[in-house]
Amino acid sequence: LSTLTLSYMSTYASYLRFPEENTLRHDAALTASRQITRTARLELSNDFLYTEEPLYDTEDPLAEIDTTFRQDREPYYDNTARLGLVNQFGPENSIELGYEYYFLRNDDPTVEDREHYIPSVAATYWVVPSRVGIESELSYTKREFDVSENYNDISGRLRLTRRINPHF
Repeated sequence: LSTLTLSYMSTYASYLRFPEENTLRHDAALTASRQITRTARLELSNDFLYTEEPLYDTEDPLAEIDTTFRQDREPYYDNTARLGLVNQFGPENSIELGYEYYFLRNDDPTVEDREHYIPSVAATYWVVPSRVGIESELSYTKREFDVSENYNDISGRLRLTRRINPHF
């Protein structure tokens, strides 16, 4: 089983008072998945944005909006690429290995370019099937900036789930 979704939206912004600010914006997304074995699935996604909007809303409520303070309308582009391998080893048990690469490039010299590298591992395991489950996630983030100091961080999450009945 394979899936592939490609979307592209282009918008032309035309300004009556400031025609020199007229521009063409691009928003593209690619998602793909491939069942490589009976229990393993490979997932890939890539999101690209080119705009001059100070705060661009991609209409995706889960997407991060760039909150960098911008005072002008200089163009910028960003890209987020994700790769994941999911192995299902039971009706609700799984382990996932993932990697994400993000970059932001600006024409505005006052806004800093940056890159993020995020390898991660996540697991879901039901200790007592359909009753008690554990979810865990561990990720390492390496952040690189043009001017600011680079830094790394590690984050983890552990969640215990208890189902009261099959519907709750």
